[in-house]
Amino acid sequence: MSLLCMHSHKQTNTHKYTHYVAYKRGEREREMEGGVRQDRWGNEVKSSSDACITAINSYYLQFLSYGRERRVILEATLHDKNCVLANVLAAYSVSSCNPSRVALYLQSARSRLEEATSYEKAVFDAVTSLLCENRDDDVAFEFHSKVSKFF
Repeated sequence: MSLLCMHSHKQTNTHKYTHYVAYKRGEREREMEGGVRQDRWGNEVKSSSDACITAINSYYLQFLSYGRERRVILEATLHDKNCVLANVLAAYSVSSCNPSRVALYLQSARSRLEEATSYEKAVFDAVTSLLCENRDDDVAFEFHSKVSKFF
């Protein structure tokens, strides 16, 4: 490699590194803000973590394909313990295999419900209608219909 070529290569790598550092800094700032992101379907989800949204998207695919990795939603709660959507989906996910943890996830979701997006609130209502002790299937159907109609 010629000296000129090596110099250009070094500048290109330095340029790439500078952009990477700026990108990571911006990513951290966005995560600290706890802003609104979009899930794979374009629904708004309040989360401080891109990794949380990625785990939610993976859960959607596992759920829709009857996949065996539905517990991926638990990763979402590790990435952002305050994400309403992650917590309510985690509550549903553990409801059959570890019911003692349902209340923990629901409480976490409920504590941030005021700051949640309208999509998260609708999913919260739909899922909690399935998990409540005095479950009314008509009410559960109504909440799920609302989610599918508006989102």
